[in-house]
Amino acid sequence: MNEFGKSGMIESLPIKLSGGDQPLYEEWLELDNGCLCCMAQDIAVRAIEDMVNKSPKQIDYLIIETSGLADASAVVSMFWLDQGLSSCLELDGVVTVVDAKFAEQNSIEFRCEWENQVALADVIILNKVDLVEKFAIDNVYKLIQGYNSHARIFYANHSRVEVDSLLHLKSYSTHKPIRHSDCAHTSSTSISTVILDNIPSLSYELFQQWLVDNLWESPKSRQILRMKGCLFLSNSCYLIQSVNELYDLTLIKDSILLSDVTSQLVLIGKALNKEDILRELNGCQV
Repeated sequence: MNEFGKSGMIESLPIKLSGGDQPLYEEWLELDNGCLCCMAQDIAVRAIEDMVNKSPKQIDYLIIETSGLADASAVVSMFWLDQGLSSCLELDGVVTVVDAKFAEQNSIEFRCEWENQVALADVIILNKVDLVEKFAIDNVYKLIQGYNSHARIFYANHSRVEVDSLLHLKSYSTHKPIRHSDCAHTSSTSISTVILDNIPSLSYELFQQWLVDNLWESPKSRQILRMKGCLFLSNSCYLIQSVNELYDLTLIKDSILLSDVTSQLVLIGKALNKEDILRELNGCQV
């Protein structure tokens, strides 16, 4: 139970009661006034590892629900930095719920949290669409697209969507091709999406230096919140994934996958100028 504030008892009560004489849980980990994304990662990692090891049956899927104020990038980093988790779990994707009725208000009052959660999402559930007029839904849709034009958006009442829409996203895997969006990739917001196609073969060392310069030093106020794609580096094909300052380059060896791969890079962040980025990448050619 990951909640901001001492509301764990209220939040957990429906789950505890719904199990009747047979509880629906084996262990309850409550993080009072401690968000999973900041002060309790070690505790959460150990709890997840123990849950996986103690489970009498194979765990098919694990969903971590954070508080509405959480930094999703910090939670994502747990799965990259902890070797124990990476050995038994594979990060699938990030799902963000947006309140259609208060989206525009929240994007102003909680701008930092709103921007990061929407920008890092692979799937967005636009909830409470039954409470607003169609023109308002369209405005929120455009607002979301301005921050993240790459995420799939599903309309919902009471957060009801098909489970298959949320599972097996493979957003951090080599088994899913990058999806194009037909909408504009920039807007009046500070966050935008840039999609680069047909990138020439680059030097592995020079591209790594470009990653370091952009993810760790953030030149000219540029901030890359999320990056994913496939690139040919020094005559080999790599999957690139990054969340904030963390990044990973995975060599693609599967011949079947390689036959369908094209060089493409998707960047979501602040102050992203497509021409500048292209010029810098061209400077990384062998």
